[in-house]
Amino acid sequence: MNIDSFYNELENYFKKNNLDDVKAYLDKSLEQVTDTNDLPGRLMILNEVVGFNRSVGQDEKAQEFEDKILAIYEEALPLYKALVKGKEYYILSIYSTISNLLINKDKFNESCEIIKKSIEVLRQYEKTEKEIATAYTNLTVNYLRSYDTLAAQECIMQAISIYEAMNEKSEGYGIALTGLAEVYYMKKEYINAIASYKGALDEIRSFYGETPIYAHALENCAKICYDAGYEEDAQVLLEHAKTILD
Repeated sequence: MNIDSFYNELENYFKKNNLDDVKAYLDKSLEQVTDTNDLPGRLMILNEVVGFNRSVGQDEKAQEFEDKILAIYEEALPLYKALVKGKEYYILSIYSTISNLLINKDKFNESCEIIKKSIEVLRQYEKTEKEIATAYTNLTVNYLRSYDTLAAQECIMQAISIYEAMNEKSEGYGIALTGLAEVYYMKKEYINAIASYKGALDEIRSFYGETPIYAHALENCAKICYDAGYEEDAQVLLEHAKTILD
């Protein structure tokens, strides 16, 4: 299957804003490669089918296709990479899908390896700083889940340094600061954790306002304050969060 032709036609269907036509095209394309030796084509189309079903709220259907991706990706991925050589951006959405599926299976180290591959691809292109920083933040979360605080701290410092080097602040900067706070918290460096979270709160509020996103950040910071013995500060944060969520 011709990759450029597939994506060009899929984009045209999306531009027409007719989801029935998009679904029909994906179903037809998947049927064409099912039970064939075209593993790269199956991987590519399954990835789009998963994304489409998730976007329209068909989670159970998406799960069915996610299982199929996991069954073939190790064999299909090298073949797909060879096909898109010189156009590696095509593989980024597949990396994203696979890494998320591996996380759902608690395969955090395997997911990290996929995210690292996505960073390698992103570095080949200009103006991808935000995406690279986000990838490092995602790596941080995975390493924290596997209790590798050293690797987590290295990754989140990479993300923060990228954000701080950018001419314009990004909403991801506040999220990265919460990641650093979580690293300090896991290392029981509570004062550093609180300081990082306080900085994160300022950034999150500047982008999102006093919304539920900000309220949940307040609650997370309060938890750290409680564990550090600052109960009064924690209570103030929780009361602030409550006024937002109520």
